[in-house]
Amino acid sequence: MLTRSLLYPNEFNRFIDNEERLLVSYLPTKIESILRNIELTAAANGNDCYSLRATYEGSPIRSMDYSYFDGRDNSAIFSIQDGLGNIEMSSGLSAKSANVKVEYEFSGLTVTDREMENVMKSQEPSIFRKAYIPVALPANATSERLVASSEKSTGSTLTTNVGVDKQYSIIKKIHNGILNRQTSNLKNLFDENGWQEFTKILSYGQISTSADQRFDFFKDGDETICRGLSCRFRFFTNRVFNEQISFVFGGNGKISHVALGLGKQMAEEDILSHGSWGIDSRKKIISFLEDYRTAYALKDIGFMERVFDDNAVIIIGRKLQVAPTKTDISYQQNKFVKLTKYKKDEFIKHLRSSFANKSYINLHFSNCEIIQLQKGVERYGIQIKQDYYSSNYGDTGYLYLLVDLTDPKNPIIHVRTWQETPDPDFGVIGPGHF
Repeated sequence: MLTRSLLYPNEFNRFIDNEERLLVSYLPTKIESILRNIELTAAANGNDCYSLRATYEGSPIRSMDYSYFDGRDNSAIFSIQDGLGNIEMSSGLSAKSANVKVEYEFSGLTVTDREMENVMKSQEPSIFRKAYIPVALPANATSERLVASSEKSTGSTLTTNVGVDKQYSIIKKIHNGILNRQTSNLKNLFDENGWQEFTKILSYGQISTSADQRFDFFKDGDETICRGLSCRFRFFTNRVFNEQISFVFGGNGKISHVALGLGKQMAEEDILSHGSWGIDSRKKIISFLEDYRTAYALKDIGFMERVFDDNAVIIIGRKLQVAPTKTDISYQQNKFVKLTKYKKDEFIKHLRSSFANKSYINLHFSNCEIIQLQKGVERYGIQIKQDYYSSNYGDTGYLYLLVDLTDPKNPIIHVRTWQETPDPDFGVIGPGHF
């Protein structure tokens, strides 16, 4: 739409993939090609509820927004996580199909950019027919309901079998409590800290869950970790996020810690399957990243103050576009990256203000690369792609964290950087830059 708003859109070219392309025709073609490779299927999951499976070129989609017509009205905007989402049809309609729209406009985010907002209002919307995907809704739910499993991964040598009958029984009670909206009687399943964290997550948004679930259990010393309780959080801004909640059982058998999980794909494919260091180290990294994104979701400024070293290096890089300059040959585009360095107290002040101005925040992680900075030392450089969603702002960027996990209960971040896009010369900021 920005391209179409130019005075001479048919003269606006850009080099993409080493080829000069006319954007006014290239962009719609590219969008259509992406949409064409999305496949959606549904499975019944309770009365008028369905599990939605989303793949792109045959692989599960890690992050995607969508909505649908529920038989009476357009739904809220839902999000895909780990290739899975949900469809909730209006009761009593016995619908046989749903028309799902893959979100591609994100018009609600234009409030953060006055120019973009004006452009969107002044033009007819772009319609991409491939974004509307009919999905058949099967009549019967699968017979397999709650399932417990010991820890498994694509690399089976990474795992150990765990007797989980007691823990499974507790998670089943929690699942039933959320399913039936009766959670006040669950307190005896948690220790004091675990109950506080659980009640905070319950208040993150309007929570609901589905009948069909699969839980994965992991042994970590005296603790047992359960991942995979899938829940939906609905916000008054007509937004729904799919999340998987993680639970940590302490040695006393009670739940001592609760967090929003990374998702099965990232935990297993990007981290657990990494054979360069021990399984205990990989589990520490997963727990740290889960706690980090949970702190943003719950606006836990106390966690952020504790986790950052007092002398942490905090850098945000933003690309600046300046007016083209005339050379003897042609006009040449000049782009610069502005790196802004913050002290810890400045960054925390910025975070506090940001948390206060948003009704919700949700982080999606993908493309995770991890480097152990020194063999035998629990210090890691974590490069990760981050999708940032909130009630009044959204962006995608690349996050780098240098974290010390020597004491996994008290991680310390020494470096945090964020950049909008990989630099053409050095890519994503990483350990080699410090």
